[in-house]
Amino acid sequence: MKVDKLALKLAIILAIITSILGIIIQLFPFASFSGLINGEISLLRYNLMLDNENLIISPQNTIGIRSIYSIISSVFLLLSTFYLFISYRKHKNTSKTITANSIFLGAAFVNLFASTMTIQSYSWLFKVLKIFLDSFQGSYLTSAGILQLYGFKMTIIDIAWLIYLNVLLAILLIGLILYNVIKQEEDKEIEKKVIEIPITVPT
Repeated sequence: MKVDKLALKLAIILAIITSILGIIIQLFPFASFSGLINGEISLLRYNLMLDNENLIISPQNTIGIRSIYSIISSVFLLLSTFYLFISYRKHKNTSKTITANSIFLGAAFVNLFASTMTIQSYSWLFKVLKIFLDSFQGSYLTSAGILQLYGFKMTIIDIAWLIYLNVLLAILLIGLILYNVIKQEEDKEIEKKVIEIPITVPT
């Protein structure tokens, strides 16, 4: 059974990129407050202070749990990538590499699910922030994406494009892995047919 080395290398590179990117997305503070309210908000956690007291945004706790799942899926994909790489380096094309490839494919599907779930979490968190900000009056949005309200401002860095990019990379990764799996199965069938061809020795 042969494997397309180029496709395998691309799959490993894509897996590493999408894993690291997935973790960065969860940790990146895309909203920051200064002034009367201080703090930052990311998908994983938030830290907001008003007059030296912690502000609580209840739905963020649920989003944080989803974020932990996404980070775990990214770490799982990263570990399965290293396992696949080591398997091909040590065992070439054996049953161990087939097992590693299966784990790799499973991790890629889990990562894709987590990536799509992040889109929903990000959209939901923006709605929560809007409700939170609507409780204040006299706010206005500047051209620089800075929201001025009641003596404090909120700066938002939109990471939606980064989340969609990660989903796209996750889909491409699964496509490359499936290509390798199908190619291995086709080569396996060809090898079987070659073995089954009777060889006649002239007398």
